[in-house]
Amino acid sequence: MNKFGEGLRLKCTKRKDMEEVKRVCSIIENGFISYYGHDFYGFQLTINQATLLLKDKVKPYSQQDASKIVSDLLVEKGYFVSRSFQGHSNYYLTISNGKDKANILVRNLQHDPSYKTSPHPVYKIDAFSSRASQNTKYPLLDFIVGYNMMDESFACLPIEQFKVKRSKIVHSKNGQNHEFYHSWKELDHFLRKRAVSQ
Repeated sequence: MNKFGEGLRLKCTKRKDMEEVKRVCSIIENGFISYYGHDFYGFQLTINQATLLLKDKVKPYSQQDASKIVSDLLVEKGYFVSRSFQGHSNYYLTISNGKDKANILVRNLQHDPSYKTSPHPVYKIDAFSSRASQNTKYPLLDFIVGYNMMDESFACLPIEQFKVKRSKIVHSKNGQNHEFYHSWKELDHFLRKRAVSQ
């Protein structure tokens, strides 16, 4: 019995059985996405995966929780971090290296359903809800940090990436914007450059 069958307690020894399992999983997956919206994408189901990953608990995205986690990650790196607790704030975090600062907007790093057949995770960050929001917040920000509550992953993108488009695709490897995935490199460089220029 293969691993798909083990996960669902089904005997899947024939190709048609596998196709039926994938069909059922797709229905379940779409149901969760419909119910929780794009803030949730709990099933990592791809045709190329060798295993089926079923999550025991649903973990919807929480802006407050994500901001706290990102804040903790930056503190671990040695930065000074202050958080805004106002829901309407133009940015959620202000970080400093003691010499200069950067304003960060935390957003959901959600799995992009368009890439379900990808052999590696592909994410999407919706930085701004509207063009008006983009026009208001963009001049005040330095970075957008996306955080995924399900797999505890992040991506740190310079605000310039969102100058035209309000959303960005982030590949976990070998793809568009993969250099920002699980990396604070751009943020570190930004603060060092500012400190040197002063």
